Amino acid sequence: MRRHLFLIVMLMLVALTGGTTALAAGPLVSGLGSLTGFLLEEEPRACDSGCVSGCDSGCGGTCCYYDPKWTVSAGAIFLHRNDPTPRTLLVDPQDGSELMNVMDLTPGWGGGPRFEITRHFQCGVDFEIELFNIDNWATRAAAQNASPSIGESWWDAFTFDDVRAYYGTDLFNLEFNVRWPLFGSPWLKGLAGLRYANLDEEFRAEVDLIVGQTTLSNWGRLSLDNDLYGVQIGLEPVFWNPCGPLRVDGYLKTGLYGNDVDWLLTAGGDLQTRYWDKKGCHAAFIGEIALKVTYDFCRCRCKPCCGGSEDCGGSEGCGGSEGCGTAACCSVCRRWSVFAGYEALWLSGVATAEQIKSEIIYDSAFYHGAVVGIEIPLGRLCCSPKKSCRCD
Repeated sequence: MRRHLFLIVMLMLVALTGGTTALAAGPLVSGLGSLTGFLLEEEPRACDSGCVSGCDSGCGGTCCYYDPKWTVSAGAIFLHRNDPTPRTLLVDPQDGSELMNVMDLTPGWGGGPRFEITRHFQCGVDFEIELFNIDNWATRAAAQNASPSIGESWWDAFTFDDVRAYYGTDLFNLEFNVRWPLFGSPWLKGLAGLRYANLDEEFRAEVDLIVGQTTLSNWGRLSLDNDLYGVQIGLEPVFWNPCGPLRVDGYLKTGLYGNDVDWLLTAGGDLQTRYWDKKGCHAAFIGEIALKVTYDFCRCRCKPCCGGSEDCGGSEGCGGSEGCGTAACCSVCRRWSVFAGYEALWLSGVATAEQIKSEIIYDSAFYHGAVVGIEIPLGRLCCSPKKSCRCD
């Protein structure tokens, strides 16, 4: 529920920033056409100027770029959860040999959807919402004729005829970021924003408990819910060819967060069902780094600049110097992109079920893996036929 409210607030912020920009540009024309224009029409700016508010009707002898107001990205993320610190969980009651270790419950790889929605403004300023969700990390292990060895006297005193253990974890991430060019360069952008992350952990065991001459079937579940809210800053450098079509870029993010933790231990079966719950609050840190390769696919047609009525022929490209075949024609390009990359994510100050303790223990979790997807601008780009559709 909390993650849904956070997403609603972020969407409202994007809508408000878009509305503020539209109102600042002048009175809105009533009707469906003005709404469509606000949502999908492009932002005009002159080819030979880095940032202008508009273009003359005939472009004044220069063609104009039209940047899309929105970009939508959809893909998948695949991350590997780091192996836990080795620790014995179960031993043979006869000779003390190890029967189960935390390492037997390593979650390994998980995957899930990843989405981005970006609202573009003039001068290279962007507002973006990014989210991903991975909920399929899970692993199981089993042992027989075992005694616990986790350093908890209330637990280690038992003897089990049969143990079936399960460990699972989920990660949800939601961000709202503002990006802007640094030093007027296409090679580097700054980033600042809000972030919410939810880390769910669960350790579950089904045991046949030996009490005297009787065997009782019981189960226990330890669940931890980490809700992290905070702010972050970062950088988005371009390492190669910012004007594409093949480019290499990345990002670095870091931030401080407050972690609201819910700890719940439940036990039941042949014995009476019981509950123990605790709450905690702790400072947390999230660091993230990524490297991404993107390739743009463009389909360009020769069109009038700035909505003019000139006959531009409609053939591929426009030719001529500076991208204009005539004084008022330029190449209008529809673009879509594919990308793939590497991502690493580090969470510190989070409670994990690997500890299997009767108190909240704060630890860290490290993830790394791959991201893939497609990116589609909702609009068109107008550019020189000698350059990529992404050139400024």
